[in-house]
Amino acid sequence: MNRSSKAALLSGLVFPGVGQMFLGRKLLGVAFIGLTAAGIAGIVAGLMQRLPLIMDLLQKELQQGTLDSARILEISNQAAASGATALENIGMILVVSCWVASIVHAFVAGDRQTDDHSGPSSPPIA
Repeated sequence: MNRSSKAALLSGLVFPGVGQMFLGRKLLGVAFIGLTAAGIAGIVAGLMQRLPLIMDLLQKELQQGTLDSARILEISNQAAASGATALENIGMILVVSCWVASIVHAFVAGDRQTDDHSGPSSPPIA
């Protein structure tokens, strides 16, 4: 497996920015890692905003003694139907954008590094 494929796989399967670190582009790798982490933090913060609503509904059901798996699923669907917060939407866009950009960049940059280090080809030795 060539260097560009390894870098793209690292960015795609491990974490965006790891492929850039593998290629020696540490500053860009840290930028991808930081932006992705910020996106994940936005998603978590948005979910945490909805958590009190879910917990309140669950507590009411527990007090009434009517909580079963079907009702939990219903409450979950109600919370999901309330819509994602702006933080969740921005976070998701940031994570997906960084993920795609880091894979493409790692593959292209790794390919360029391979081309740069190949040098002139020498004739085969007989």
